[in-house]
Amino acid sequence: MKEKILIIDDMEFILTSLEIFFSQEGYDVSTACSYREAMEKMSGTDFNLVLTDIGLGGKTGIDVLKEVRKKDRFCPVILFTGAPDTKTETEAKRMGAYDYLSKPVERATLLRSVRMALRHRIIYNDECTGENR
Repeated sequence: MKEKILIIDDMEFILTSLEIFFSQEGYDVSTACSYREAMEKMSGTDFNLVLTDIGLGGKTGIDVLKEVRKKDRFCPVILFTGAPDTKTETEAKRMGAYDYLSKPVERATLLRSVRMALRHRIIYNDECTGENR
């Protein structure tokens, strides 16, 4: 079964580019161009990973992270931004973000982070639930 990724960014060309890239890598990709749209998609689907921009208009990637944590404590969230800020990065990691990347993100770096986050999810979930694979 393909792992489900939700990608959130308010820039259409970034969404399209990442959707194509991750689909070609074998993932089941959904996209959202706003916080509201992301919340609608998350209410109907359980995602294995969320990849979100920090800046989403009136809301932020931190807001997305908070909602993901309420819904699924094992779902890794990777945040990316064109305006890196150590205060925001520290807050994101304190709240459980798996990674915080600066734009432009090289595809190899992004793919490595996604693969590692998904592996981490499986290991962490197994340890917390006592399951063995």
